[in-house]
Formats: sequence, structure tokens, C-alpha cells
Amino acid sequence: MKFKLTTTILLFSLLFAFGCSDDKDSDNIPSVGTIVMDMNGSEWRAMGATGLRMSFGNNVQISAAGSVLGATISDLETFSFAIIATSGQGIGEGDYIVQSGLPYVDFNFTLGSAADQANWNATNGTLTITRITDDNVQGTFSGTLVRSGHPNREITNGRFNVNILQTN
Repeated sequence: MKFKLTTTILLFSLLFAFGCSDDKDSDNIPSVGTIVMDMNGSEWRAMGATGLRMSFGNNVQISAAGSVLGATISDLETFSFAIIATSGQGIGEGDYIVQSGLPYVDFNFTLGSAADQANWNATNGTLTITRITDDNVQGTFSGTLVRSGHPNREITNGRFNVNILQTN
């Protein structure tokens, strides 16, 4: 009887300790290396997304990209964003909008391989950085992507959690 009770307590302790997922999607923050969004109402999710922080001239940029590979290379889908600001403004927590002046954000969705690509670019949208450290950026985004002669792609419920590398 004592063995059964000890085994039961051990089993429940292990389930409690290891049964809880550390996937942050339940807190609306995707796990590290993830960009997820609803595109025209369907979920799109890239795992293994990475980012880069770089300075050039008087500007600073954080960019990130994630891809999904289908059955063939022509089924490659990539979503990327870039936030650009002056070095004096810096990039921190807050809202960035698609606009022509600094600071701004740009979104891009690419379908297909390098030899045969179709690109959709943002005409409007917002990206909010909710947390940023030296090596990670997290936040949300939404917007409209357009490509001449093709239907727009509406992005809603976008979320990202990407490690970033400093290049200089």
C-alpha cells in the first residue's frame, strides 16, 4: 500500500512538474523563433525565425524573417519585417507604423523560390514591440499587403518572438 501511495504521489509530482507546456502561445506570446499571424483569416506560422540588429550611417534597423516550406521549393513562403529608426531615436518598446518617415516598419510576404518570386508589400500596418532585449524582440503586428494585379493579403493577430543577432 505504501509503495502504491508513493508511486502515485511521484507520478502526480512528475505530471505537475513536466506536464505544463512552456509554449507561450497560451499567453499570446509565441515560443522563441516563431512568427505567427492570420493571413486572410487562415493561420500562418513560421518556426525557426531569426532576426538581425544593425547600424548603418545614422540609422539603426531590426529585421526578422520566418519561412514555411511546402512540398517543393516553389511552395516557399517567407514573411519578413524591418523596423528602421535614426540612431538618436533608437528602437525600443512601442508602436511603429508603415510610413515614409523615420521611424517606420515595413512588412513583406514572398511566395516562391528566388527564380520565381511573387512579393506582397505593406501599404499600411502597425508593429508593436512589447519586449526588447539585447538578443530578443517580441511583439504584435497587423496590416495590409498588396501586389499589383493580385488580391490583397490582410494580416491580423500577428505575433512574434525572435532572437536577434547584433551585426556591428
